[in-house]
Amino acid sequence: MDGKKDDVWEIDLDDDTGNSDELDPAVFKLISEQIEQLPPFPMVINQVLSMIEDPNVTLADLARVILNDPSLTGNILKVVNSAYYGFNSTISTVSHAVSLLGFNEVKNLALSLPINDALFGKSRSFGLSQADLWVHSVGVGVCGRKIGEKVRYPVPEEAFVAGLLHDIGKNLLNDVFPERFDQVLHRAEEQQRALVDIEQELLTVSHATIGSWLAQHWKLPDALTAAIQNHHQPLTAISDGDAGIRLEAIIFLADFLAKFLSLGFSGDRYLPRIRPEIFKHLAIKPEDVVSMAEGVERDIQPTLRPFGLEIDFKPITAEDKTKMAGFFAPLD
Repeated sequence: MDGKKDDVWEIDLDDDTGNSDELDPAVFKLISEQIEQLPPFPMVINQVLSMIEDPNVTLADLARVILNDPSLTGNILKVVNSAYYGFNSTISTVSHAVSLLGFNEVKNLALSLPINDALFGKSRSFGLSQADLWVHSVGVGVCGRKIGEKVRYPVPEEAFVAGLLHDIGKNLLNDVFPERFDQVLHRAEEQQRALVDIEQELLTVSHATIGSWLAQHWKLPDALTAAIQNHHQPLTAISDGDAGIRLEAIIFLADFLAKFLSLGFSGDRYLPRIRPEIFKHLAIKPEDVVSMAEGVERDIQPTLRPFGLEIDFKPITAEDKTKMAGFFAPLD
């Protein structure tokens, strides 16, 4: 054995409902085999994240990390020479691209381009639209970063990456069970229920759990793995976790915001209520969420355009604010 299979089969089999004994072994076998075939996670993501934590990092430092990844280097040069940026001359070096685009723009590209290539670049004629799912994922990433900055999460960019990755389990469901996953999508639409619950009924496992298996296989940081696993059940993570802001709570709220704002499509339109415990844990108020929602368009458009994607973002109205507040009311 080459060791890969052991890594996959030693993952935590508890699904996000705690009912590991209900998991269909055949389902797990097919998914684990698919995970084994995936390429390694782009290490440049972790390198960029670690650099962002260092206040002394310069544009030149970032350029050196990018140069170590030929694929990312090529993609960034392709993007910077695209019609979107419209520079007068051809940009042929990463250092020149970094100097023109600036730290934040290159940082966003360095975090999002490899994830898009690895997980969302495959063309599919069934199930979820990859473009729609990518727009949703970027939306959750942007909302997560804004929430992270608001609540002073130590590394807001980690929330951005967690948002990009939170639904990666859906990619595997699209690949491994196209017909059954299509049934899940249709039932979610017909019954206006949460996709994660219907996945559990028809597949015995949810995209959140599958995503966490993939994160474990890739040896992603514990915080990212936990956020992928628990982004539909943050209260469990909050009650079980140590002191400090939990990334799960940030991504749960970011996912809500992205859905409310119709940023892409993640497979269902179900919006959960935001319980008071979430606001208490994050130390924010409902009106803070509304304010963050109003600034999302400014942040998401530059992240999407290099991928040739646009969104029709409508200004938030007083009616929208009232509707959003209804999801923040305590349950009866």
